[in-house]
Amino acid sequence: MSLQLQDRFVFLSASYPARRYRETADSQEIASAVKACLGAIFHARGKILFGGHPSISPLVLMMAREYGEKGRVLIFQSRVFEAGLSEATLRLCDEGYGKITLTNADPSESPQPGGTPIPENTPLSLRYMREKMLSLETNPAAAVFIGGDTGIFAERNLFSAKQPGAPLYAVGCPGGAARDIAQELAAANPTPLHLKLATSRNYIALMLHVVRDIEGHLGRKTLVAAQ
Repeated sequence: MSLQLQDRFVFLSASYPARRYRETADSQEIASAVKACLGAIFHARGKILFGGHPSISPLVLMMAREYGEKGRVLIFQSRVFEAGLSEATLRLCDEGYGKITLTNADPSESPQPGGTPIPENTPLSLRYMREKMLSLETNPAAAVFIGGDTGIFAERNLFSAKQPGAPLYAVGCPGGAARDIAQELAAANPTPLHLKLATSRNYIALMLHVVRDIEGHLGRKTLVAAQ
């Protein structure tokens, strides 16, 4: 087994879309792809970096338990959503599988007592949280996009800006905004992997291929740095 991904973060941007992309998404396919992604990364001794989306946190908790991977999940969440942290997110931390970093909310977007903020009304707080999540401090080796709604495009653009040259992967068949990104990547860089990511439902094989590709990318970076 290659150790290139050991203790390196992979950014997972995934959710069940509830707004614009809701009609194009298949929740069962999203869950299958997310579980395959988590399994492949944990098997390679990698770590998961994600935004604690309440629809995905239960899957992360389940897979971390299955692999017995303590301390291999890092969750970022804005304090503007602190009151709504999901039970699964809290249990990830309480059981030692993950840690959570809470970022400051923008003062203009702080929720009123008893209010539940929605992402469209908190762009500044979300931007700050994403900036911290994708910083050089976490230094994610790659990004994987599954399902998701319009916010996934902001995360894709920010990841590319913060981590220039780091590989991106998007899974098309579960639908959501990630399908658009998968099609863009396949058109811009029609490698066998990106073409399969856009069209295949064999998520276990896809994610094993993704992990090998990330490891290859990291290995090449190591060789270049050593020259």
